[in-house]
Amino acid sequence: MAVIHTDEQGKFAILDEQVFYADVYRNLGVTVDPSLYDIHNPYMMDSAFEAWQSNGGEKRRGKKRKHEENEAQEEGLNELYVHVKATYEKIQEAGRAVGHFYDVTERDNNQKARQLAKKILSEFPKLYNPEAMPSTQIVSLKHKRVFVAESELSILNSWFANEEEEAVEIRLRASSSAHHSDQPDLSIYLPPNSTFHIGNATDTSQFCSINDCTFDLIVADPPWYNRSVQRNETYEMDQTILKSLSMEMLSEWGILAMWISNATGLMPRVEKHLNRWNLHVIATWAWLKVTKEGDPVCEFKSHHKLPYEVLLLCSRIEYQSIPSRFIFASVPMGLHSRKPPLLGLFKSMGFNPKNTLELFARSLLPCTTSVGFEPLLCQSDLCFVKHVKQPEDNNGALVFENK
Repeated sequence: MAVIHTDEQGKFAILDEQVFYADVYRNLGVTVDPSLYDIHNPYMMDSAFEAWQSNGGEKRRGKKRKHEENEAQEEGLNELYVHVKATYEKIQEAGRAVGHFYDVTERDNNQKARQLAKKILSEFPKLYNPEAMPSTQIVSLKHKRVFVAESELSILNSWFANEEEEAVEIRLRASSSAHHSDQPDLSIYLPPNSTFHIGNATDTSQFCSINDCTFDLIVADPPWYNRSVQRNETYEMDQTILKSLSMEMLSEWGILAMWISNATGLMPRVEKHLNRWNLHVIATWAWLKVTKEGDPVCEFKSHHKLPYEVLLLCSRIEYQSIPSRFIFASVPMGLHSRKPPLLGLFKSMGFNPKNTLELFARSLLPCTTSVGFEPLLCQSDLCFVKHVKQPEDNNGALVFENK
């Protein structure tokens, strides 16, 4: 993640995923489709958006109902909530000063991002095979290699790696017969020195034991229990899967960066797991999700619907260079539950992990091992666009073709 701006007091930063990805995949002439970041206005239902437009697109500042006032008072006891709410206007002002946030004339209720996200979720194939036996073998993938999912993931579920110092492209084919059918291959873009495993997060313990490896940074986005996860049934509930996870794969001085939901009463469950792993919270950060104008993507009014997500940094030791409370703001990708890359932010604070692991991953990152049921979801040409030109009078900025 490219750090666009950090305030002088070191209390917040503004990040830009698009700049980060343009650099990662520059050698292939592709980057993540900018349409996925076309978040022009706060999230709302289409009916609410139509009503909002009929009122001239003014920010909703209606009179609070009594239960909302009580709710806000309750949330006022939450130190992080108060801090984020008090800081976001400073973040917006700083972002406008550096030209990152700007007035948007297009008002479409984020249709481009929503439609592209819907297309990705509906068209990208389901690759996870629960019948395959977890393997600890690492298979190297070379540029232009054809990856036939039917054979690669049918019996043994291996780990696949791009061991090159630059990004490579492979061709994903559903089956050996798909080459002669109406189902086209997909291009999959692998970042430099990246490894992925399409399987359960618990497969990581055996992999680390056999390959004698540990990680300096583990980023985890567990499927915390809520109604949407219960309906989805993509992952087991958090209590089951987290009980099976071991943190022996975290190096002695390593950091576990764990995303948690805003659900009430979650922290006791989190602390129970941290105690079992012999870890303690050293910092509580917030990712503030904003529109291209710098406005929060929703109002500050509910524990279950807030414009920020919480990231706990946990370790066995203390880090003087890492602030105990910090806010980073960015325009989120249109795909639900997609978290921003954090390596650049950590490095800006003097923490330089040699080996990084991401659990429950939905994308790949450089120098990172990504494990989950959908680690390639955001890696196909469904999500990417090609460069069409790089004019000399454009200050080196890349220009992309529209799909």
